[in-house]
Amino acid sequence: MFIVPTGHGTVHSNQVNNLLQLQVDIFCCDIASGLRQWCADVADNAEVQGRIAETIVIHDFTGRDMEIYGRD
Repeated sequence: MFIVPTGHGTVHSNQVNNLLQLQVDIFCCDIASGLRQWCADVADNAEVQGRIAETIVIHDFTGRDMEIYGRD
């Protein structure tokens, strides 16, 4: 179950019975941190870098191109 920040502490990664509580802002930061670490781990892997180069490009309403991994 994703929950929004309450402003009064955190409720993250708690499990009660079969329900896992994840605070959405912390979850997103954890995912972003994991992606940054993974990018560093595969920086010298030519096969992975080749696949990253073929990643989709997202166009926002301003017309700027923004690659999914935030590369230049």
